[in-house]
Amino acid sequence: MNIIILTSYSQSLSSVEVISKDIAKLYIELQSQSLKVTVYDINDKNFSVSNFATKEVNLFISAHPGVIRSPSFIKVAESMKKEDKLIVHVYGDFVRQATYFNEVEKYLINKQVLFLPPSKTYGNLLKKLIKNKDSIKPTPFPVEFENFKLNKSLKKNYGITDEIVLVYGGRISRQKNIDLLLEWFSSLTPATNYKLFIIGKFDDFEVGNVGNNFKLGELYQRLQKYNSSSVVFIDHLSHEELFSFYQMADYFVSFSTYHDEDFGRAPIEAILCGTPCLLSDWGGYRDLIEEFPSYVEALRTSLSSEGLNLSPGPDLKLRHKKVLKEIDKFKSKYSKEAFHFSLRKLLNIDFPVYCGVTELMSSLIAQDRSFFYEKNGELKQENYKKLYQGFGTEI
Repeated sequence: MNIIILTSYSQSLSSVEVISKDIAKLYIELQSQSLKVTVYDINDKNFSVSNFATKEVNLFISAHPGVIRSPSFIKVAESMKKEDKLIVHVYGDFVRQATYFNEVEKYLINKQVLFLPPSKTYGNLLKKLIKNKDSIKPTPFPVEFENFKLNKSLKKNYGITDEIVLVYGGRISRQKNIDLLLEWFSSLTPATNYKLFIIGKFDDFEVGNVGNNFKLGELYQRLQKYNSSSVVFIDHLSHEELFSFYQMADYFVSFSTYHDEDFGRAPIEAILCGTPCLLSDWGGYRDLIEEFPSYVEALRTSLSSEGLNLSPGPDLKLRHKKVLKEIDKFKSKYSKEAFHFSLRKLLNIDFPVYCGVTELMSSLIAQDRSFFYEKNGELKQENYKKLYQGFGTEI
């Protein structure tokens, strides 16, 4: 069998690039005499489907969200033989790419296709869009835990004595509700009892959250007023440095209600460091909340005409870190070995036959942006709920 990994180097979001490269690496590790693995940039000018015109069975892997947007992906789908297979790793803006998927999906009819979302919650969203529910198999990304030693000088360097420490790690974006997190943090009393580290890069990925239209410059200016001895912004760190902050923290915290919050890699890394999480009950975070409630404190989400709302109270009881139990169970679920085990099983079975999209997906494709918004810009709550009901507690 030939495993053909299709990726795209046209996006600059570091989180997407890291995940796509990690996925490719995991397939490459399966390579053997009977299993050839090749990685292609589907947007490379030299890319050609003639490379796959063999009698052998091909397993195509869409490992990057940008693959769906590429015209070359249509050619791949069109060229697939009946015995060929396709795996689409679904993460990052699949819903927003509905019109692109519409261009390719007609060529997938009656072919063997599997969609692998990284969380059960995101899988349930896909089941509203893809007709054959058997084509959807939630498969968590593996999360490598490296047993880095805690940098004991961190507390001294940042003047931490008995404060409760919270850490956010990821993109500093309106999509992640960083401004709401900071507003809530500033309401905690007395403020001197807490310290918050915001670790990551500001990005200019614009509208990703219903009703929010802030660009990078506006968000940056808006957040600077919070920069103080209690709130510390830190640029992108190495994995080892980031893990030290996770180990030091009493909580990892994320208020994200990003509409395609599909997994939750950073919270899982924090938990593997023995650090509990304070998370919005939204998207892929819900898997963690439902399966490991002792590790995660959940904040409920709701919907109004203005968009998604998250209302954490200032009286939320925050405590110093306690030892987390059942870490081994947690590690086994998100281990590389578990992911490889799932992949090996897939290599030896026939995939479900792709038979098209649902009426809801067709409506989303036909209306595009107007599916979510009225002409005056007001949110169409009814349509939003049709799609995202169950993605958050009160949606």
